[in-house]
Amino acid sequence: MSFIAQDFDYSKIIAILDGRTQAVIKKHFIRYFHKVHSRIKVITIVMFGSYYCIAKLLFS
Repeated sequence: MSFIAQDFDYSKIIAILDGRTQAVIKKHFIRYFHKVHSRIKVITIVMFGSYYCIAKLLFS
């Protein structure tokens, strides 16, 4: 399975990651500056507890 990051306002795919583990997701998003993270307004995730933790870590 893959992880897909998408801009829903413009229907644009931002990234397709090779995996969906916390390590893969964190490695991808940690390289962006806080200025980029602060522009994110909404995160939509499945009800998997692991995703909630990584979203909170990266975007709070």
